[in-house]
Amino acid sequence: MMSGEIKNPRRVLPPAFNSIIYRIVFFYLTGALCVGIVSASDDPNLLGAIADGAPGAAKSPYIICTSSSICRCYKALIEQQ
Repeated sequence: MMSGEIKNPRRVLPPAFNSIIYRIVFFYLTGALCVGIVSASDDPNLLGAIADGAPGAAKSPYIICTSSSICRCYKALIEQQ
């Protein structure tokens, strides 16, 4: 659909598709770095979830980080089904 609106799609689209990989890697590494900085490795929620064998995302550092944040809207966004 997008290629129909571009003047020269054979020249423009390959670099655009190649840059997607770099964007995904950048955002993944940045997110992992931010969660690693915010959440502690000795967090009782994390260690308790691992020790209890909690199912699903209960032992995810991302979930633990957002649930312990000041802004409660993050938790509401993640827990929506």
